[in-house]
Order: sequence, then structure tokens, then C-alpha cells
Amino acid sequence: MSAIHGPIVTLLVGRDKKPFQVHRDILCSKSDYFSHLLPAHNFSDLTLDADPATVALFVNFLYWQHYTLPRSCRDKSEQIFTHARLYILGAHFRMARLQEEALTKIYELVKGESRCDDRRLELLREVYISIAAPEDELKKLLVETVAARWLDYREDLTFESELGMLMEEFPVFMRDVLGRLGNGEIPTPPQYFVQPKGIKRKMPDCD
Repeated sequence: MSAIHGPIVTLLVGRDKKPFQVHRDILCSKSDYFSHLLPAHNFSDLTLDADPATVALFVNFLYWQHYTLPRSCRDKSEQIFTHARLYILGAHFRMARLQEEALTKIYELVKGESRCDDRRLELLREVYISIAAPEDELKKLLVETVAARWLDYREDLTFESELGMLMEEFPVFMRDVLGRLGNGEIPTPPQYFVQPKGIKRKMPDCD
């Protein structure tokens, strides 16, 4: 890669505002988000609410158009989370190439698994919080992994289970999973998806 000159933008990342310096022209040329934001404002610093380790990979991708996880990231679940967080950054900053690479790497990790990792639902919550678009490819892929293991999940499926609470928190997730199980049609929730008898929801305290 040829030498790059020009103004520098400092990304201040996370709670401790860890600095990452990036050439302004690189940000603008690789991201539609920054190409609209930076020319209209004379920013020298930008604050990002993100994980510094993920942003380090994001900056690497800006310059080289690919990224490689560090050797210390050996746990499969952590690898999936890292790729997903890069995908989320790609969605936020409108970088389709980053989303494509991250999604491909997630697919390679989950395609042969016989059972979802215990943290899959935690990841789903993070993705549904972070990505508003209903027709998102990462959402589709993760919903597929849950639907494919539905028989494992449904044994304990109640409103008090982790999956049940996730479905209640994100009705669109419930629609996506049930729609996948119904071959694209939207069926009614299964009969076993009911609140256990004798368990009442705790109502919020009133002032």
C-alpha cells in the first residue's frame, strides 16, 4: 500500500477512550457514513462506544480490506462474537465489504455445528439491539442456527427460559424464528410456549 498523507482523525473508543488514529481520507473512502459525516464537520476526534479490541480489527480492515483475529482469540464463541461485532460496525458505518467478510467467517464457524453454543442467545440479543434493519443477513443466519436446533430449545421453552425472555423482549425475533419453522409463513406460537402455572410476573413498583 502506498504512503497515505493528509489529516488524521482520532477515534476515542470505549469507556477509557482508547485512541486510534486513522487517516481522514481512509475513513471517507471506505465508509459511506464517514464520507457524509466528516466533510460536513471539522472533527479531529470522534467518540465510539465500542470494544477497543474490535475497533483495532476495524482499523486494520480500513487500511487492508481484510482482518485476521489474534491468536489469543481461540474460543469459538468469542470468535463468533468478534466477527459479529465487526459486522455491526460495518452496518453502522455502512461498509458492505466488512459485513460480507465478517458474515462469511461466522458462517464458516457455525455451518457444521451440531448444537448452538451456550452464548448464542446472548449474541442474538446484542445483534437485535444493535441492528434495526429487519431484513438483515446476520439476523437471518443466527435465526437459522436457532431454528435448526429447535428440538433442543423447545424442551425448556417457557416465558421464564432464556429463549422465552428473548422472544418476549424482541417480538420480531420470535416472528423470525417461527416464520423460519413455518417455511416463511407466520404461524401462531407453539402451545408449549406458555407461562408456567403458578408463576406470576413481577409487576413494576408504582410510586
